[in-house]
Order: sequence, then structure tokens, then C-alpha cells
Amino acid sequence: MNILVSPSDRANYYFRSDSTMVRALEDYYIPDYIGKLSVVPVVCFRLCRAGKSIARPFVHRFIGPFNHGILLKPELADSSAPNRDFIENSLDYTTIIPLKMYPVEQYSRAPGNVLPFKVEINGKCVFETGSLPPFDTVLEEFHKISGFCSVRTGDFLALEISGPINTAGGDYITAVSGTDRICGITVR
Repeated sequence: MNILVSPSDRANYYFRSDSTMVRALEDYYIPDYIGKLSVVPVVCFRLCRAGKSIARPFVHRFIGPFNHGILLKPELADSSAPNRDFIENSLDYTTIIPLKMYPVEQYSRAPGNVLPFKVEINGKCVFETGSLPPFDTVLEEFHKISGFCSVRTGDFLALEISGPINTAGGDYITAVSGTDRICGITVR
């Protein structure tokens, strides 16, 4: 299982491995070689079919249940380290996607695509939205990515819905989607 990520600028995409995903996390210990850590809010979808180079009219058949999540995005302290991008996107327990997922029909049929989402650091709101990206954007991003790689049933598609939000050791991060708390993480 892979996590296909579309950055907030939608200019490209990258992968995260399944070892980065966690459903519940209380403490995140920053490895010594990490210089900076950010939080990135996402909306994620579980893919319900396998395929490659999926034609645009059929892309909607591959998109399954959804919910919000967050990515913990580390930056290495040594900017000249080899394989920097790989290391930064493959650290264990840096992709938080909840078990509870909403049927995709709720996303595509919701008036104005409404699902409140809020991220707080130390009780202060650092990101809040009441809307989801347009469903056509989701379909277009998935179509684009599927042209370059095979996708499998159970993979996740994550669309960043904000740029990185800085965090540091000692911070307490919470995220709430709708009325459900996704996480409460202490960064150590």
C-alpha cells in the first residue's frame, strides 16, 4: 500500500510508504537528524480499484471513502544529505489518516463540499476550513498521477490543502474533522 500525495501547489506528486501511516499517535519523537518539523493538512481517499493510466471518464470509479488527515513533514538538518527527499517522506509514523472514512458519495454530492476541519497547535487554531477541494480537482489529480504509476486497491490518495505549518518539540497538535477528533499528538 502506498500513499500518493499531491502537494498544495498541484505541480507534481510524491509517494509515502505504508510504514509512514499510523491511525492513532500520542507522541512523536523527532529524530536527532531532523532540523525542522511541519504539519500539513490533507484530504485523503482510499482507492478501491487497481489500475494504471486511467482514462479521465473512468477515474471516479477508483476513488473510495475519504476523510481529512495530517502529514508530519520533516526537514533534514543536513541539507546536503544524500536521498534527502526519500528520507523526509519515508519516516515512520508521519502520515495520520483516521480509521473512520466517509462514503465518497457524501463528498461528491455534498452541497459546496462541506466538511469542517481544524488543526490546532497548543490550543491555537493554525488551520481551519469548512470546505473540501472540488471533486473535479480530486479526479484530475488522480488521473494525472495514474498516468505515471500503477495504483492498487487500498492505496491512498492525499491532497494537501495547505502549505506546511511549523511545529517544534513540546507542541501539542490536535486535528478535528467534522465532530471527530483525528489526533492529539505531543511532539517531543
